[in-house]
Amino acid sequence: MDFRATYKRNDYINFFRNYLLPEDFLDYAEDVSLGFKPQHISKVIKIGEVPSLELNIYEVAHPAENDPRVSLSRDAFRILAQYGVKRALIVFNSETSSNFRLSLVTIDLKWEEGKRVQKEYSNPRRYSFFLGPETKTHTPEEYLIKQARVKDFDDLKNRFSIEVVNKDFYTQIAVLFTQLAGGKRTIGRKSIDAGRGLLNLPSTIDDTLHKEFTVRLIGRLVFCWFLKKKHSENNLSLLPEELLSSKAIAENKGYYHSILEPLFFEILNEKIDKRQKKYQKTPWSQIPFLNGGLFNPHHHDFYELGSLGISKY
Repeated sequence: MDFRATYKRNDYINFFRNYLLPEDFLDYAEDVSLGFKPQHISKVIKIGEVPSLELNIYEVAHPAENDPRVSLSRDAFRILAQYGVKRALIVFNSETSSNFRLSLVTIDLKWEEGKRVQKEYSNPRRYSFFLGPETKTHTPEEYLIKQARVKDFDDLKNRFSIEVVNKDFYTQIAVLFTQLAGGKRTIGRKSIDAGRGLLNLPSTIDDTLHKEFTVRLIGRLVFCWFLKKKHSENNLSLLPEELLSSKAIAENKGYYHSILEPLFFEILNEKIDKRQKKYQKTPWSQIPFLNGGLFNPHHHDFYELGSLGISKY
């Protein structure tokens, strides 16, 4: 399944039937009439149902990609309430964009002691994947394809839960930290022994400073990676691919000193008009100044302003 392709109903029906959902999946092509005037939705089609999960699947058309997600979800909840449905997978398909959103929408009943039964609605920001040609699809591929068919509704909910995705993200960060700083770590049934680690710092640095440097390095790199995914009004990445990528590492000898040190300490930490002239040109010039302290050099960053490329280690 190619999540970067434009939405085609038959492709997703086949995906739901043959790969993601249980084998009692039933496909439909049924127009859904609405007993209310929706704020953004223009058309609703029921395209599937899974009786064992008490789950309906809908295709919802709406005018623009930038229609508010919360408002769309509010309309979706009203559809579920109208037909007495408590769980649905919904493809929110924009009529003006090739990108779309696949969301898990639920309405649960919750008893509050001393009060009547209350309806509890799923958070539209927590159970949703953004798909299409202009999106990044590593996470949905990891959770919706590589893990095979869902076993039950809790399994399906976990596939869409941002909490599960975040937990996996921080687990991977912990593994990278150990590989860099060294030492041992156990994650589930897996044990990691990274020895002295990959970082080659001065021999006078003790274990605590070694780990603190590793924490700063990972924190700065993660922030830079998020910055790379953001774009300016001119649709330019705020941190160019040629500075932060596997290719950049391969093409720049001494990558930390030649690229990361100036990026951290003389670009992100310095106003554009105060930077050295060579860093006021492309590709450095499209990188913004960040006045947050993350990129202030520490004494044990082994860096002195104006001595880039000179290393004690």
